Amino acid sequence: MNLLKAIGILFLASVACAQSYEVLSSRVTTVVDSIPNNNNFHTPIKLISYQDDFYASLYAGNQLAIFSYKKDGTRNTEFSGDGLWVKTFPFTLSEVQVAMDEAGNFYLATLNAGVLRINKVSLSGVESTTFGSSGVFSFTVGNGRIAGMTCRSNKIIVGGSSGTALYGLQLSTEGAADQNFGSSGYATYVYANDSPVLSSMTEDASGHVYLAGLINYFSFGSDRMIVRFNQTGLDTTFAPNGIKIISTTNTINNVRYLNNKLWFCGSRFASGSDQAVIMAINASNGNSITNFGTNGELVVGKNNLYDYLNDVVRLKDGTLLGIGYSWSFFNYNEDPYFVKFTEDGKLITTFGDSGQVRLPSFPAAERYTKAIVSGSQLISLGRYNFNKFIVLFTEVFPLDGKPDFPTGFSPNGDFKNDVFEIKDIDFADRNELKVYDRTGNLVYQSKNYQNNWDGTNNNGNPLVDGTYYFVFFYNDTYFKNYVEIRRK
Repeated sequence: MNLLKAIGILFLASVACAQSYEVLSSRVTTVVDSIPNNNNFHTPIKLISYQDDFYASLYAGNQLAIFSYKKDGTRNTEFSGDGLWVKTFPFTLSEVQVAMDEAGNFYLATLNAGVLRINKVSLSGVESTTFGSSGVFSFTVGNGRIAGMTCRSNKIIVGGSSGTALYGLQLSTEGAADQNFGSSGYATYVYANDSPVLSSMTEDASGHVYLAGLINYFSFGSDRMIVRFNQTGLDTTFAPNGIKIISTTNTINNVRYLNNKLWFCGSRFASGSDQAVIMAINASNGNSITNFGTNGELVVGKNNLYDYLNDVVRLKDGTLLGIGYSWSFFNYNEDPYFVKFTEDGKLITTFGDSGQVRLPSFPAAERYTKAIVSGSQLISLGRYNFNKFIVLFTEVFPLDGKPDFPTGFSPNGDFKNDVFEIKDIDFADRNELKVYDRTGNLVYQSKNYQNNWDGTNNNGNPLVDGTYYFVFFYNDTYFKNYVEIRRK
């Protein structure tokens, strides 16, 4: 029997036994893929959704690859000819991040010998030769970690840690350092003795960027930290030096911003095993939300030897869906799972088996570390059997899915259809709206759009009637379309 078909049948049997039809349908598409002629570990970097296509980035050895898929799991051959773009570096990769801008350009950040390098690649798979200096932006940050990279409003921000320092670097999408950020585009804080290790990044609805990780890294029982950057550098309105220390020994696999909160996905060691746990943090001040679960934490895993939570997404009914995996020495095969809970920290025990739906064992299927939502699909990416990777396209209902855009509106003051109203989204989550005229000029922009654009430009002056082009960023996805302003 075909391997993918067998995996799909096992998955469906698992879901049926768990009686989870409330949220999971009977449709799943499983894709196992690999970089051609590369038998190294395949490490996932990021999943990106652009319009109706998906882009999975990963690295193995000295190669970085971007695979593109349609929503049915087939390769998107419009990308780079066969749905695959590969770049070979002159060094082995270990710290890598990928981001995409609204035009569909990819930015690839690598760290080697203390030098951070960023390359730019178009949606058609052509590498830029004019970005930065001769196609590469380089900056010396020292050996360490790249926590993440994001691209918004024609700005790229990369954050991480090196030795006793943490840093943020901001530049334009053309590869020039942003002179208004930190010192010539570079913001840093240096500890005297402690060693921060930042490993994850997220962004809120107002454009703040958060880095999360450890402090006192070489000390047993090290604390966790959150770093917040604004448009000019470290955000001292968030906490002194823009840094908040949280007293917990939980590991942090990922941090996600949802509904004005930061969600720390990870695990904690207790009673001889690792327990999957999620923490809720106030995004305004970095304090734990103590009425979530027990003192701001909720254990969501089962009684396995090793149980981890890697990501969380919001469902349309206001509940949250976590994505994790578990394994033990007695059964090395790792079991990805979904867990459902409320925003105040209560497991929804009617979902699956006491709040959890466990997928069947995959041969060393490791760390479903990345997940995104698009329409009614949850797409998750993980390492598979060491030298491959796996993507699951799972139908999940009811997701906070694809926005419903109007084709036009009439801002004439009659209180009927006066604003550009986007339906089927949660405005508490981060979003950004940009509107362009026919000549490509940006005429309106809102980083936290609240259904209030009334046909005026950024200066408050009415735009002429006609057709405009808009780009809307939401749920880690860029949406593009046209809208007509017609007052009569």
